[in-house]
Amino acid sequence: MNARHTPGPWDAITSDGRNYRIIGGEEAGYVAIVKATFQPQQNAANARLIAAAPDLLEVCKAASAVLTGFYNAVADSIGEWESGGSRPLYKTEKILHAAIAKAEGWEI
Repeated sequence: MNARHTPGPWDAITSDGRNYRIIGGEEAGYVAIVKATFQPQQNAANARLIAAAPDLLEVCKAASAVLTGFYNAVADSIGEWESGGSRPLYKTEKILHAAIAKAEGWEI
């Protein structure tokens, strides 16, 4: 069984504009550290993306549930979902499912 991630929200903080600490959870412990290995703007962007991870995971799960519910409501009128093909909703659902699996450490 996989361990759960530190609950959000997470924040990216810096004291020098180059190195970032990602903090989160009830005790505001460190979740990750982004070291100054890239340009300062890239370090900041990486830190923001990492800090947004719990929110992004939550919205991926919500969007996946909406798409699955939509499909179940209109399956007869849009054809076989399982066949996929180039249907944008099917592709979106697969991308969401893969992102959730990657974040939660389960295989697809």
